[in-house]
Amino acid sequence: MRPLIILWISCAALFGGDKVLYFTNAIANEDSTATTDLYLVSNEDTRGFQLDIKYDTTVVSYDTIIGSEYLDGFTLSVNEPVKGMIKILAISFSGETIKLGSKQIAKVKFKNIDLATFKHTELSILNPVLSYSNGLSLKPDFYPGYILSPDQSFLTVISVNSSWYFDLNNAIDFAAMQFTFDYDTNKVTIDSVVALARLAFLNFAWNEPQRGRIKIVINSNNNYSLNIGSGPITRLFFADKDSSAIINAFLFSEAFGVNRVGSISKILPLNSYQTNLHLGNIDSTGFEEYALHQNFPNPFNPVTTIRYVLPEESLVRITIYNILGQRIVTLVNKTQPPGFNSVRWDGFDASDKKVGAGIYFYMIQANNYTKTRKMVLLK
Repeated sequence: MRPLIILWISCAALFGGDKVLYFTNAIANEDSTATTDLYLVSNEDTRGFQLDIKYDTTVVSYDTIIGSEYLDGFTLSVNEPVKGMIKILAISFSGETIKLGSKQIAKVKFKNIDLATFKHTELSILNPVLSYSNGLSLKPDFYPGYILSPDQSFLTVISVNSSWYFDLNNAIDFAAMQFTFDYDTNKVTIDSVVALARLAFLNFAWNEPQRGRIKIVINSNNNYSLNIGSGPITRLFFADKDSSAIINAFLFSEAFGVNRVGSISKILPLNSYQTNLHLGNIDSTGFEEYALHQNFPNPFNPVTTIRYVLPEESLVRITIYNILGQRIVTLVNKTQPPGFNSVRWDGFDASDKKVGAGIYFYMIQANNYTKTRKMVLLK
C-alpha cells in the first residue's frame, strides 16, 4: 500500500440501501487485545471510502488498523484526532477498485482490555461515505460491532424471509432463559414463535401479554440444560406491513439466563449487521443435523432417558450394549419423523431380565448417521 496521507472525501452523500459497512463481533483475547473485521458490502465496484469509528476509551484503547489485500494499490489514511474517535480514509488514485460483493477490507485491533472487569463494549461507525469511479458518492447502511468478554452470553437476530431467528451464544449452561421484546406494530405482525433444535427437551412457551410485546420463557423440570454453545434457539414468524421499514423493528427489554444453581446472567442482545441481514432460504425446521444427547440422569437407577434429534424422516435403531459389546436390548427400531425424540431404558434386557450395575453403551443408527455414548447404571 502507498504511504499514508490525510485526505477526506468531500461529497453530497446520497443513501445507498444495498451498500453496507459493518463490523464483526470480537471476543477479547488472553493478552488483553481484540481484533474485529471491517466489512464492505456493495453491489458495484468501490473506488474509496471513509468513516469514523467511535469507541469507549474507559474500557479499550485503539492499537492499529491493517488493510486487507482488497486495499492493495489504495492509499490508506488513519488518524485519531481525539481519543475515542478514529478517522479512516482509503482511496485509489490509479484505477484500482474494491470489487463488488462482500469483502473484508480491514482489521481493527484494540488493546488494554482489563479482563477482570470487562464485559462488553460497542464500536460505532459514524459518517460513512463510499465513492465510485463515476464520481458519485453514497452514504451506505452501517452497523456497529462489539468486543465481548469470553464469559459474556449474547444474542443476535437473523432475518430470513418472513422469520427472525434468535441466534444465542451462551458462555455457560442455562437451565432457564427469558426474553421480552417490543416490536413496532406499524411495521410487522408476529404470527407465531417456535423452539428450534438447540432447545430439545426444554420447556418452551411464549405469549403476547399486550399488543406489540412478546415474552418467551424457556425452562427445564428435569435438570436438563442448554449446554455452552452457539446457534439458533427460536424462530419467529412475522408478516410485513411495511417491507421497507422492518430494520430495527423490535427492541429487547429483557434477556437473561439462569444456571442450575439459580444464578442469573445477563444475555446481551446485539444490534449488529446480523440483526438486520436478510438471508435466503434456510432449513425451516431448525433440525439441521442428527444429534444423540447424553442420557439423563447419568449415572442412573432405575430409569434413564435417551434423547436424540432427527433432521429428516429416518429409519431409527437405538441399541444398548454391555462393556463386552454384547447386545442387551433394542429400544427403537422403526421409521420416525424429523424432530425431537426420546426413549426410556429401565435397565431390563431383551428377555425382560434386570441387568447388573455397571457401564453400558447406547448407539443410534439413523439412515447414514451412527453415534455411541456411555452411561452408568448404579446398584
